Amino acid sequence: MADEQDDSTSVQREGASPAVVEHLRSAIRQAMKDHETTEVVELLCDNSGWTVEEFLQAPQEFKTMEVFLLSTPELPQLRLFPYLTVVKIIHVGLENMRDLTYLHHVEELWLNENNIRVIEGLQQMQRLQRLFLQGNLIETMENMPHLPQLQQLWLCGNRLRQITGLNALPQLKSLWVASNQIATLENAFTSTTGSIEELNLSNNKIYLLGQLTYLDVLRSLRKLWFSDPMYGDSPICHLSNYTTFSLRHLLQLEQLDGVAITAEQRTLAVSVYAKKSIYYSMRRAILDRNLSIVLDWVQKEAEAKRNEAREALRQINLEIMELNGSGRVGSSSGQTVIQEEKEHVSKLLRARDTREVELEGLERQLLDAQERTVFESDVLHERLLLELHSCGNIRLEEGSQEENWFVNAKELISTRFDPKLYESLGVTGVKVNRVFRIMSQGLRERFDNRMRELDIDLAETRNRRALVRLFSAIPKHLSEQRCFLREVMINGFSGLYAEDDGVPLTNSLYYADQERLMSMTKKNHDIYGVRLAHEAFSGQLVVSRLFLGKCVSEMGAALDRETNGEVPFMKSERRRCSRRQYGEEVFSIYRGAPHDASVKAWHVFDKSLVLPEYVIEFTYTTKVSLSTNSFLSVYDDLTALHALMEKLLPGESQDSINDIRTVGYPLFSFLQWLNSKTFQVFATEETESAVRRAKDLRRLKVTAFQANEALTNEMIEAYKMQVTCCTESPMVCCNMSNQKITCIPRSLQASSTWSSLKELFLQKNKIASVAWESLALAAPSLETLDLGNNALERLELVSAHFPVLHSLCLSFNKLCVLGGLLQLRDGMPSLESLDMHHNPWMEDKMAEVFCLAVLPQLRHLNGISLFRHASLLIRRKRTIQLNQGMLQYIIQEERKRLAEDKLGVFMNYSDGDQINTVDAVKICSFEHVFASLMEKTEKERDLISSAKKDPSAPNLRSVRSFCFRFSLMRDLAWVTVLHQLRHLYLKSHAIEDLSPLAELRHLKTLNVSDNLVKTAKPLGGMRLLSLDISRNRLTGTEGLEELGELRFLSIGENAITDVSGLQNCGLLEEFYFSRNLIAEVRDLYSLHRLSNLASIDAAGNPCGFQPDAEQQRQEYRNYIIYNLPKLKVLDGVPIGELEQQRARDVFAGRVNSELLAERVGLTSEWNSVRELDLSLCGLREVAMMEPFVSLEVLHLHHNSLSRIDGLMSLQSLVALNLSHNRLGQCPVGEALQHLERLRSLSLESNHITDVSSLGLLLPRLQFLNLKGNEIISVDQGLQGLTELRELLLDNNKLRGFGRDCFACNLQLTDISAEENYIRSTEGLQPLTRLEVLRLGSNRLSDLRLLLNDLRNASCLVNVTLVGNAVARKTPYRSQTIAALPALMTLDDKEVTEEERDKAELSRMTEFSAPHNVVFDPSFPLDAVGGMRLSGAAVQPRVLSQQPPPRFPINNTPRLQLPSYKNLRPMPQMRDGIQKGVVPRM
Repeated sequence: MADEQDDSTSVQREGASPAVVEHLRSAIRQAMKDHETTEVVELLCDNSGWTVEEFLQAPQEFKTMEVFLLSTPELPQLRLFPYLTVVKIIHVGLENMRDLTYLHHVEELWLNENNIRVIEGLQQMQRLQRLFLQGNLIETMENMPHLPQLQQLWLCGNRLRQITGLNALPQLKSLWVASNQIATLENAFTSTTGSIEELNLSNNKIYLLGQLTYLDVLRSLRKLWFSDPMYGDSPICHLSNYTTFSLRHLLQLEQLDGVAITAEQRTLAVSVYAKKSIYYSMRRAILDRNLSIVLDWVQKEAEAKRNEAREALRQINLEIMELNGSGRVGSSSGQTVIQEEKEHVSKLLRARDTREVELEGLERQLLDAQERTVFESDVLHERLLLELHSCGNIRLEEGSQEENWFVNAKELISTRFDPKLYESLGVTGVKVNRVFRIMSQGLRERFDNRMRELDIDLAETRNRRALVRLFSAIPKHLSEQRCFLREVMINGFSGLYAEDDGVPLTNSLYYADQERLMSMTKKNHDIYGVRLAHEAFSGQLVVSRLFLGKCVSEMGAALDRETNGEVPFMKSERRRCSRRQYGEEVFSIYRGAPHDASVKAWHVFDKSLVLPEYVIEFTYTTKVSLSTNSFLSVYDDLTALHALMEKLLPGESQDSINDIRTVGYPLFSFLQWLNSKTFQVFATEETESAVRRAKDLRRLKVTAFQANEALTNEMIEAYKMQVTCCTESPMVCCNMSNQKITCIPRSLQASSTWSSLKELFLQKNKIASVAWESLALAAPSLETLDLGNNALERLELVSAHFPVLHSLCLSFNKLCVLGGLLQLRDGMPSLESLDMHHNPWMEDKMAEVFCLAVLPQLRHLNGISLFRHASLLIRRKRTIQLNQGMLQYIIQEERKRLAEDKLGVFMNYSDGDQINTVDAVKICSFEHVFASLMEKTEKERDLISSAKKDPSAPNLRSVRSFCFRFSLMRDLAWVTVLHQLRHLYLKSHAIEDLSPLAELRHLKTLNVSDNLVKTAKPLGGMRLLSLDISRNRLTGTEGLEELGELRFLSIGENAITDVSGLQNCGLLEEFYFSRNLIAEVRDLYSLHRLSNLASIDAAGNPCGFQPDAEQQRQEYRNYIIYNLPKLKVLDGVPIGELEQQRARDVFAGRVNSELLAERVGLTSEWNSVRELDLSLCGLREVAMMEPFVSLEVLHLHHNSLSRIDGLMSLQSLVALNLSHNRLGQCPVGEALQHLERLRSLSLESNHITDVSSLGLLLPRLQFLNLKGNEIISVDQGLQGLTELRELLLDNNKLRGFGRDCFACNLQLTDISAEENYIRSTEGLQPLTRLEVLRLGSNRLSDLRLLLNDLRNASCLVNVTLVGNAVARKTPYRSQTIAALPALMTLDDKEVTEEERDKAELSRMTEFSAPHNVVFDPSFPLDAVGGMRLSGAAVQPRVLSQQPPPRFPINNTPRLQLPSYKNLRPMPQMRDGIQKGVVPRM
């Protein structure tokens, strides 16, 4: 009784009530009435160690079943064992799993070695933890139910082709799918499968390393097998660098192929991969640099041709204007030109059209070359990325004439060219330009394995004949060819065609290219027939090696011979060729060509038997020469091509040469086209003939009007009197070309003549300044203004406003500041035509882009319509207003594009990758979106921007990357809505301000190259890993110093002079700063603190070497290699051990102790030395100055110093002579700012061009010598010298003293600036303590203005003005003496009392001025005493009301302070200065 109670309790504890158990017993007894069921139950119980009686007594206790000796396709008796927890049914021939439906308590299920085809019957097994299904016939995992507790799943030895259904197994930890037919892991694993710790993929058909990247989501993966002794190897194990790639991408892995991974192995793998990554990144960076060099050369050559055409257009326009009588002297407003002039005007118009067409053709050809170069660059970047991510297993190798396979490929394409098929196109032959061999180790392994599986004996003749090389169909467009080749290299033809469809191939070049040629023919067909564009004559052909196997004729092929010839012969849309129609035993089918039975098109069903082998780039030859040759024609003359590359890119590595040849051939082809233009010769002859005849006609006209000096109202009225018959009639056009007008003054006043004027031509004068405000007020109706061929240096419109001006010519002037164009935006709102060429600002290659960006309303620029200016027109079309609606549309379309195109498994990237740009494929997908947007109208774009938010549109917060290039975009405010951006690519725009990027705190990769950025300060504090800010306008590294996590930095082609501030970027591995302004190689010494630096590029800097100076090149490389011992690549050339040893031999052991001992003496005396002379020692840097604690005077003149960091320890230093060194770009002030006792500093002859770059923040300095440099202006740079007394600026290139140049130097007493180009001295006004002023040999021409600027200098006693225009005038001396009452010496000649009396008398007698002289009432009389004014000799000047002096006049005597400078003659009154300490300089 007690036992029965215990059994009842046990049953209830297991979840089965006694009633349920009793019901089960009844069901079992009922089922066992069948004899077969009884036998099976007895066998099942016996195999499990139970008797039938025990089973009937307690069926709920029967929990483990093991079945081995049965042979049955099904086991319906399993429903009698519902409480099973462990089931092992092994090798019994079970064909399905439906009988397992009743087992709800199973935790472990073994169904090995059966005949199961479908996974089923597991829906109720919610407790299942281990499932073993190896050795069955399962083909798919699609039917896997949701099993929340399953931890182990074994599916080895089945027929799986892919892994699916794992999302239903959230707790899965071990997955074994060895010995299947799995070829791809794409979409197999997601974030929900992140709990997997063991994965066995051995003996599958995985051939590509890129498949490993799909395992990145398995964050818990610890054990991985691709090779297992029990199952065999997957082909991926045989690929090069398999282990390195696995350890690099699966950082959490602990075992690979059953072998434990050590820390040393992982470190080595990561290190090797990092080096490879840096190598490919370096190649991309060097390629970009070399492309920029070639493009600059091309632009230079093209600009020369442009200038010729522009000058011709200008001459033609001027002649047309003259012949039409526009304001011509001697013709009235109603007069008509003679008939001959009319006819010649027509000829000039035709010549102008010819020149415009010439310019349009040049721009179009250049744009085509640039676009093709960008395309090829993207393709090569993509291939390099593919080669990196495949660890070199997928790549292209270019062949040469010496290699047999190259010759065989050329012969193959030549023998399969049929000229009869090309007769209608005018093609006579074909030539091979380049041949590449496809190196894909995985595809070759797949091909070989498949041949072995088929047991094909190539010794048999039939099999050898079936092994052939055929051509793939050439896609129609370049972008399609690019995608096609990429997919073929990665996956072969498997991803291009459906599984049952065949791969179309042919043995005819024509039929392989037929579809592309037909599409080009349709686009270029007109009434005159077929005219193919030059790009149609070049193509890219993929040649594959394949085994045809059993090949049969295509069904219905005979009917196709009579079908429409407009359908390409290889087009698969003729009839779908499916393997199901022919059976599994057929490997391929063929179809014969209608004209030749030997020419066929095949469809190969087994894609593993098609191995892509070659890529051939070819060009067709034609009956007549083309006006524009194919870009690939540049390969016709390889000798000339190599000579040109050697000229432009000397000393480059072989990889760099190959890369630039692969990418830059369109530019080289453009250069050839540019130098061989016959059309230009015709245009030149036509222009010269027309202009010559026009000049002959103009000689018959008599011109009597002459204009000199300033343009005045009187001059305009006089001109009107001569060119019009009636003075009352309005003058619309004024032509004062070829005169001697020097300026447009402020004295212009509104008049009826000015108010009616619409056209003003002032070209070929000497105009140096324009009072734009006065001109705007005087001529408000002005529509055309021509100021070409003058001497304008700057645009200063201020508040001038020309409401209707639509044409402005500023060409052939001296304008250099592009920022001045910003004034035209507000001052000339109707401006439509602008000529700005032949100015210094055109040296900036972004000049026209900047102009169009700030003046978007322009229609003509530099003599050509923007509709004919291809490059600028494309930029304008691509300029899109990016707002939230537009961004959502772009992101949505980009994701669609990315999903539609199977872009390969190697094209993804992670934050840890050492890459310098956003993924090449990402760029390509975004590029397609923007290309489609460019074709939309403005109305369609507005609709997209203003569209309501689509719920299905992607959330902008989820956007991780964005790519946009080549437009006129200036504003970056839109980026603030993309908060989670990781990668941003904004190349080739007009961006100036990077401030909005500061809000992107998650940004890792940034590329803003080829823009107009002037400072990187907004980037400070960001956590960037990669930054490309090359080809901008940076002058320093401000902001970059704070990027402590940076690993890649490119700042090439800027104006940076110092990179020492980047010492804080301790993680930097790649640093590219080519073509900057780093003067000395010693300036790069600071880079030795960047311990991780592996690759730098400093080529094109002044510190580098000249192309023909091999010795300089060796010194340059030796210095860098010695000081950066961990560097691997310098300027794109790898550093070998031999070169490192040579650098050590040259620089090791260099010390300065011997020199110091020679000049000073014993080391024990160094601490007491007060004066030290180290001049004429050839020093390049200063060191070992720490012992000289008492040093006061230091001579370092006549050396080669480029840095003076070693002087910071000289705290007692008073005088320092650094004359005749190379400190032009050295921040001298930073090195000396801690020397508080320093009073005297000499920087004579140091190639200084900008004082502000010296950083002179020395508030106690009293003497500064800057003689013999190349300083243009001192408006900036002297603010930190508040105690400065004496300043020497002789023999520089100063053009004047700006208004505020000495605003912070009010203690100045001596200024010497002889032998300069000074014209203005306004900056001298605040100097009340000035005593000595030497301005000899300058260009001072207006004495009255000079004396006005010196009116506050009440202490001025010595003035030198000899050698100026003012000193050659007769009353000069008396006027100067009268204006400067304290003057004692003038031009080194003492002022006598007699001279002063005469000057005062002359001043009083000449106050009565002629009637035509206007006096400025605010001008002090005591400043102009004695000046003789004459209307004939002096141009009248109207001066506006002067404001009161900005600085107080200090008449108190000053304290005489000592100075430290070179000895020079002094007046006797300055004994106080002479008594100061004067070092021997």
